[in-house]
Amino acid sequence: MKFSNNNVLLDTIRYFCGAFMRSPYMAMPRIIKVLSTAYEFNPNYNKEIICRPSDNTELPPLIMQIPFFTIFKKAIVGSPYSVKARALIYAHLERLELPANTLHVDRQYIIKHSPRLIDEMINSLLYVLAVAMDEGLLSDVISFF
Repeated sequence: MKFSNNNVLLDTIRYFCGAFMRSPYMAMPRIIKVLSTAYEFNPNYNKEIICRPSDNTELPPLIMQIPFFTIFKKAIVGSPYSVKARALIYAHLERLELPANTLHVDRQYIIKHSPRLIDEMINSLLYVLAVAMDEGLLSDVISFF
């Protein structure tokens, strides 16, 4: 696996760039959705991520406590690791109590690694804007504001 200078998987960076190319205007829920799909939270790419059988019983009640949580059916956004990561990010923002030995540990991992991923999201957006500027497409973005 290949990593950037920030220790972010190149697959994650490609996904971030693609997400910003498709939709450069993002509200906070969509940014959280994109963040939660980072391959760093995927157990197939990161052996530190643990999928427990208890996730199937602990996550649904947690998701029910988050009023604006939506489960998407698209491949990467609706994948179990992405749903779990998004639920744990929202649980952190809402300051919800989590089971100490399972979801709380997972939330700590996700929150610990999120600043690095958010930094890479910003870099990806800047890259997309630079490409748009080079191709003369940035005037559309500027006229929006």
